[in-house]
Amino acid sequence: MAKWIKLSNRGCDNLLLLVVVLLVVSSHGVLSLQDKKCDSDYCLGCESSVPCVDATRLAKDVRKLPDEGELSGPSLDQPHRIAFLFISGGPVPFETLWRRFFALQNKNRYSLYVYVGSSDYTFPSDSLFFNSEVRSHSAPGNVGLAFRWTLAVALLDQNRRNTWFVNVCGASVPLRSFNQTYDYLTSSRHSFVQSFSPIRGFRFWDTQPQFDQSEIRKGEIWMALRRKHATIIVKDRETFIKFASNAREPEHVFEDEYLQTLLNLRDPSGITNRTVMFADYSNTGVLPRVFHTGDSYNMQQFLHEMVTMTVDTTYGLQHLIAVDNRPVPCELNGNPGVVCFLFGRVFHENSLPMLIGLQIPNI
Repeated sequence: MAKWIKLSNRGCDNLLLLVVVLLVVSSHGVLSLQDKKCDSDYCLGCESSVPCVDATRLAKDVRKLPDEGELSGPSLDQPHRIAFLFISGGPVPFETLWRRFFALQNKNRYSLYVYVGSSDYTFPSDSLFFNSEVRSHSAPGNVGLAFRWTLAVALLDQNRRNTWFVNVCGASVPLRSFNQTYDYLTSSRHSFVQSFSPIRGFRFWDTQPQFDQSEIRKGEIWMALRRKHATIIVKDRETFIKFASNAREPEHVFEDEYLQTLLNLRDPSGITNRTVMFADYSNTGVLPRVFHTGDSYNMQQFLHEMVTMTVDTTYGLQHLIAVDNRPVPCELNGNPGVVCFLFGRVFHENSLPMLIGLQIPNI
C-alpha cells in the first residue's frame, strides 16, 4: 500500500512524496524502470535487505560513464551546459523569478529538471518547467536521495549534454543574472560543496573498514557540481552501502553527510568548503530562517548583504557544528574577494511580490 511521508529538507517545506515501487522519468523520455530487490551495482535508497528500487537500466548506463565524467564527441566544442535540478515535489513557487532569470537565454546553455516524486502534478504547457518533471514512485522522502536520483537522470540525458549540476531548493531564488551565474560556475575548477569536519557528537557510528570516523564530513545539500563529481556520486556503491547499512538516522545522513563525505574521500582538493546557496542560521538554530513578507527586518538591506558578501560569516550552518567554525573567505580558483552566493533560501511563497518589487534576481 502506498504511504505518504514528509520529505526531509532543511528548509524546503511542504514537500510530500508518495512512495510506491515504479520510477518513470517523464521529462525527456529518458528511462522507464521497474522494481526489484537491491542486488545490482546501482541501488538507490536501500537499507540492508529492505526492498527498494533497483534501476536495472539506469545501473547499466551509469556503469558506462567515464570515471572522470568527460563528454566525448562534438559536445566538447559546445558551450558548458548547466543542469538545474529543482527538488520541489510539485510546483516551483518562485517560477516567476526563475522565468526572469532564464529569459532570452540560449537554451543550449541550461537544462531544467524538476523532481516531483510520485505527485501527479504536471506543469502546464505555458510553464517554464513544462516537460521537465522527473517522477519517482520509489525513492525515499529524502532530499539527498532524490537529488542523487535526479542527478543520474541529468547525467545520462543524451539530448542535453550537461557539464554542471546545481541542486536547487524549491524555496530558493536566484540572486544574480543568468550570465553572471553561468560565468561564475563554468569558470571554476572546483565544485561548490560545503564539506566540513563536524564536532565529535556527529561522529558516532562504525565507519570501518571503508574510512575512519575522522573523515566524516557534513554540509548543506545545496551544491553545484562539475560533471566529474556528479559522476563520482552516481557511480558510487561502496560508500553508499556503508552509509545505508551502518549509519544511524540514515534519513539525515543522506542529506548532510553522505555526499559531503564521499566527495571529501574521493577528491578533497576538487571541492570548495562552501556552498553558493545562502541561508541564515544566525537566530534559528539547526534550521534556517524563513523569510516572510511583513517581517520586521529590512529585506532590501538583507538582500544587499546576500549579494555583496565576500566572506561566509556566522550566518551559515558551519558555525553551529564544525570543528573549525571560523568564517570562510570566498575564493574562485584560489582568488579571494569574490562574492559568495548565487542563490538564496528559504523564502516563503508570500514573499514573491516583494521580491519582484526588489528586482530579484538582479539582472
